[in-house]
Amino acid sequence: MKHWLIALMLLMTGLMPLYAQEERSAPTLEVGDVVEDRITDAQFEIFYTVRGEAGTVMIFELTATEDRSELNGPEMILYDTDGEQLLDTLDHFGAFQEATLVFELPETGTYELLVTRDDGRAGDSVGDFRLRVVSPVRLLPGDTYDDAALNNATLNYYIVEEETPFSVFYEFSNGEMDPFIIGYALEDGELDEVARLSGSGLINGSVGMRGEDANMHIITVGDSPFASYFDDRVERVDYRLRLVTVE
Repeated sequence: MKHWLIALMLLMTGLMPLYAQEERSAPTLEVGDVVEDRITDAQFEIFYTVRGEAGTVMIFELTATEDRSELNGPEMILYDTDGEQLLDTLDHFGAFQEATLVFELPETGTYELLVTRDDGRAGDSVGDFRLRVVSPVRLLPGDTYDDAALNNATLNYYIVEEETPFSVFYEFSNGEMDPFIIGYALEDGELDEVARLSGSGLINGSVGMRGEDANMHIITVGDSPFASYFDDRVERVDYRLRLVTVE
């Protein structure tokens, strides 16, 4: 029944094809999974079953993986078990060949994630993609967190739930990377950038944010997005994060 509801909703929004696509079972996704697949003209609506526990914050990171990929405007739509749409990336402003959706599961159980392309059946975008499911590390005031990142465009995610102003301090430990730290306010599943810290020689610094501008903030740590264009070596950097609130 729920698939008929989903099909009707997609047809009304222009994402459902007028002809039947090849039937395929929906792979199951959990936190930590990374899958690769392909959007084609014959298969441009790909469903995944998502399992998780209530209160888990899930980040769905969708990225075109081909050099000079023709997959422009990849999109995601998340449904509950009754086929009701919860969130989508259709109106999100972001990079041309990627999309990110953040959602806190209200109940323990299964959900459905649809990966498609801009304009659905009317679109002509095709190409390979990678879908990564991440649950961010929660940063608590006064705690320090030691972590490591790779300079291959893979991001580490952290979550801050504070209603007062706060700062996240970054301290380099070891390795080689041009650190790129961004703070986002989370609104309706969309990441709105509010602070940034970066630099090729950066060894320490902080990003500060007003806690009252959102119920939840996401911090990402990774290499400069431009670094991989000039150097394809995979390097590791060790670092420490510390959350400090301002009373």
